[in-house]
Amino acid sequence: MATLVHAGMLLAMPGREPQAKQTIAIDNGRVSAVTAGFTAPKADDTLIDLSDRFVLPGLIDCHVHLTGELGPHYKMDMVEEDPEAIALHAARHARVTLEAGFTTVRDLGEIGGAGKAIFALKAAVAKGYVPGPRIFAAGSIISPTGGHGITCGYRDDINLLLDASGRADGADGCRHAVRRQVSRGADFIKFVATGGVLTDTATGTGQQFFDDEYAAIVSTAHMLGRKTTAHAHGADGMKAALKAGVDGIEHGTFMDGEVMETMLKRGVFYVPTTLAGTTVAEYARTADFLPPAIRQKALESWAPYRRHAAQEPSGGVAHRLRHRHGGFAAWRECARIPADGSGRHDADAGDRGGDRHGGRTYRPVRQSRHARAGQGGRSHRRRQKPARRHQAIARRAL
Repeated sequence: MATLVHAGMLLAMPGREPQAKQTIAIDNGRVSAVTAGFTAPKADDTLIDLSDRFVLPGLIDCHVHLTGELGPHYKMDMVEEDPEAIALHAARHARVTLEAGFTTVRDLGEIGGAGKAIFALKAAVAKGYVPGPRIFAAGSIISPTGGHGITCGYRDDINLLLDASGRADGADGCRHAVRRQVSRGADFIKFVATGGVLTDTATGTGQQFFDDEYAAIVSTAHMLGRKTTAHAHGADGMKAALKAGVDGIEHGTFMDGEVMETMLKRGVFYVPTTLAGTTVAEYARTADFLPPAIRQKALESWAPYRRHAAQEPSGGVAHRLRHRHGGFAAWRECARIPADGSGRHDADAGDRGGDRHGGRTYRPVRQSRHARAGQGGRSHRRRQKPARRHQAIARRAL
């Protein structure tokens, strides 16, 4: 018994023209064949009639935070909502993401007092208890005391109550924090190579760990069979993380030519998060709920995208990285491609990292074609209000 899907238009291969009137055959949960025309189902086959629809493979969002969403009430929600409520919100975010066509996501770190919510949600989705995309989760972000990803902006005793298990100081502390995330079920390890925009401290967006701490994080993760990715805005932190052997870079806001050349040479992966930067900068200009430290960093971090899009010549190093790693295409038309450089097709989810480990859902070397083929991915969420959906999902990707 097979499942047949009649697709009015089918985009089966990135970079190729969609084909009209196609039949997709699915056996045991796997696509077994794609044939031209509408194949008649056998007596025991199941038919899904999408003959009036455009069909494409599931998309992958490479940078989300399902347990949180930025907004006017975000700060109070952090202390007023129980971990159980946060888990329920995360389940809703997962369902909305799936309904938008994203069948795999990388969750880049728990938000606030989420507890074990992301791992519980990952298991619930895998078992079919709740609808959602396949989740690869980092658990808690590895960050130093006072660094990006550590709760701040409240009374100190409240900050400590919301302290995450990823806080680490010194090389030994970093090794312990990585092992702790792996023991909790992390598929990959995320650490902060630099300061971040949405941390309510005026600590900038430069390097936050020392070189021996970066090396301890990366080597321990690799020893335990996990890939690593680094939150990074400033070029100094990116260079330090690359020196330590990091496998991926998130954001890359102030990336320079040296960083780009190193990434190209070593095959380091890149997830740009362009729409997230756009959204926060818009809030900084038009809303009043962002604290001064966050507002200032948001405006400063957005400037390079606009400046680079206007100045970078064709054929330069960024041009080559853009075409090989896809995400820089977002710098040319900001907010036109999926937020956070996502939009890859789920068919390529096995790329990088093998079958056991996380981080495999972001291979920007193919991403640009997929993003173009999907015409912006996130903008297709809930077509009746695309702009609002675009912004809502971007807030969860911050």
